[in-house]
Amino acid sequence: MVKTKPFDAAEFLTNDAEMLAYIQAALEDGDPLLVAAALGDVARARGMADLARKTGLSRESLYKGLSGESAPTTTTFFKVVEAFGLRLDIRAKDSSPPRKPFTRKTVQAKPKKTTLRPHSRTVGAHA
Repeated sequence: MVKTKPFDAAEFLTNDAEMLAYIQAALEDGDPLLVAAALGDVARARGMADLARKTGLSRESLYKGLSGESAPTTTTFFKVVEAFGLRLDIRAKDSSPPRKPFTRKTVQAKPKKTTLRPHSRTVGAHA
């Protein structure tokens, strides 16, 4: 009889480029549980004890929060992303960069007044 063991993605994540691509693919999928599981796989590949030290969270809470059985808290999520040396980049779904970055000034800017002017030409002639 052939003995098998459960698949563990952490065993195959051997460098930073693979880990980054793995997390990006999970984020693109949009499923919070898949993102949590991917972060957990990368955490196990890098070493959960090291991640616990960098985040200030216990290993137990990291295993639980990054298991993929429930979504991690936003605090855990951001601490893990920071500890991995990553940053989030939010974009519009069409992937085109915004024309103008959002700043307090652009968000609070008042709309310019426009003056409506009547058309000088007639549309459609009446007989």
